[in-house]
Amino acid sequence: MQSEHSDKQTDSGMMYTGDKAKKILAEILANEKDGLYPLYYGDTGYYGEANDQYFVAFDNTTGDCWVEEFATEERAIHWIKNG
Repeated sequence: MQSEHSDKQTDSGMMYTGDKAKKILAEILANEKDGLYPLYYGDTGYYGEANDQYFVAFDNTTGDCWVEEFATEERAIHWIKNG
């Protein structure tokens, strides 16, 4: 089960979690412009899928919006924090 992390400010922007992160990632990807993702520039986030069987994390700190899947919530958070 996904733990209850709240959205929080990081050095580069906001880190979103849960349904809010899922919605924001969809908005970011839908608004791609010439290979860049200007919405939510500097922000990161993650959310669980398939009853938390895996986690989707995104990193838009550079405006390139990297997206990865992880087996655990801890690995998703580690990737966001450490690249």
